[in-house]
Amino acid sequence: MLTLIKSPFLEYKLTILRNKKTTNSLFRQTMNEISYLIAAEVSTRCWLELTMSEEERVTAIGLFHYAHSYASSASALNQAEVDCTHADSPVRFLYSHAIELYLKSYLRLHGVTVKDLRSRELGHKMDVLRTKAQEKGLVISSIQEGQIDLLSGAIRDRYIETGSRT
Repeated sequence: MLTLIKSPFLEYKLTILRNKKTTNSLFRQTMNEISYLIAAEVSTRCWLELTMSEEERVTAIGLFHYAHSYASSASALNQAEVDCTHADSPVRFLYSHAIELYLKSYLRLHGVTVKDLRSRELGHKMDVLRTKAQEKGLVISSIQEGQIDLLSGAIRDRYIETGSRT
C-alpha cells in the first residue's frame, strides 16, 4: 500500500535534495532528517493500527477492494488460457471468493459485525450470505441467484477430489 505523507517540512527538505548545488554534507543531513520524519510517521501509523479493533480495521470498502482484486485476478487468469488440466478450478475459486467478499462487503456496510461474518452460520456459505444480503436490501435477480448458487461449491476447488462430485 502506498501512503502519501503530506508535510510542508518534508516538501522543503525535498527541494534541498533536488537542488544540484546542495553540498554533500547538507544532502546527507537532509536525508537523515527525512528518514527520521518518515520513521516517526510509520511508527505512528503502525501504533494506531495496532490499537484499532478488528471491527475498526475490517471495513466494507476494504472487503470490496479485496473482492475486486480476486475478481480481476480471476478475469486475467481466465483470459490467459492456461494450458493444463483443471485450469478452470482456480478461476472458479477466485470468482467464488470474490463474490463471497462482495457479499460480505455489502453486509459489513449494513452493520453486520466481523465476528458474525466469520461465524459458522455465515462463513463461506454463499447461499446464506446471499440471503442475508437480500434481507438487508440487496437486489439480486433469479439468474444471479442461480449463478451464485452454482459458484458456491467452488470453495471445494481448494481441495483435490477425484471422481465426479455429487
